[in-house]
Amino acid sequence: VIIAGFAMTLYTSGKRKAHDIDILLTKKDLKIFARRLSCKPSLRLITKGAYRNRDYGFETTYKGQKVEATAGYPEIRMKKRKMKKIFEHKKQITFKGIQWNVAPIEEIIVLKVALMRNKDKKDRAILNKMKINLPLLKEIASDCEMYEKVINNVKRRKRN
Repeated sequence: VIIAGFAMTLYTSGKRKAHDIDILLTKKDLKIFARRLSCKPSLRLITKGAYRNRDYGFETTYKGQKVEATAGYPEIRMKKRKMKKIFEHKKQITFKGIQWNVAPIEEIIVLKVALMRNKDKKDRAILNKMKINLPLLKEIASDCEMYEKVINNVKRRKRN
């Protein structure tokens, strides 16, 4: 399932450009994908903006494209065994003739609220104009222990 910046590219039909492709996979699929790209996944500590997370994954460049793959995002949801929601609620988007499985908008909102970088604030402004499933957003935010932060973002959304 595509997450993060490239998910924004897909949701905006290419208007928002991403510099890499972030992919969430099951641990089993991550190992298979890593072998295909001649990579070795490892335990990592990721720090992006205000976001810190331990995961199991890898980064590589494949045919000139930076790729980051993970089987553990965010760690708190892995511990609670709540990751399946991303896969259950994934969206299918066709972009440039390719069918992509993409994390739901609600998932991307929670991620962007967690990251808090300038580009994430811009992405949230775009996401705030899109239709969302509020109960799903609340559930994901709660799973990530970010309910207050995310709900405050939704309240600002309503004022816009």
